[in-house]
Amino acid sequence: MDRQRKNELEQLYEKYAKSLYYFLLKMSGSVHIAEDLVQETFVRATVSLSFYKEEDVRAWLFKVARNTYLDEWRKQKRRRTIPFAHLFWKDEMLSPYGLPTYIASRGNNK
Repeated sequence: MDRQRKNELEQLYEKYAKSLYYFLLKMSGSVHIAEDLVQETFVRATVSLSFYKEEDVRAWLFKVARNTYLDEWRKQKRRRTIPFAHLFWKDEMLSPYGLPTYIASRGNNK
């Protein structure tokens, strides 16, 4: 990346990172997810900066942020489903420790 593009991206980050963070915080409801999504938004913006046409840069960044959030939401939704879960609902196949997702969601809170 040439120096001019890098400077442009740094200026965009300084100008819009905070408002993108609050936008993504409102959407996700999580400080940590919002921080990650802001970073991912700027990674995607860096990759697609060469395709960017001179439109409203703020609107473009918020569109990238929204799409980043939706991708993360879809990914989380896929993680919540257990393939072949119907096999685990039989009493003889149910572990005394519960389903794997329940154990993972508890973490180390013992």
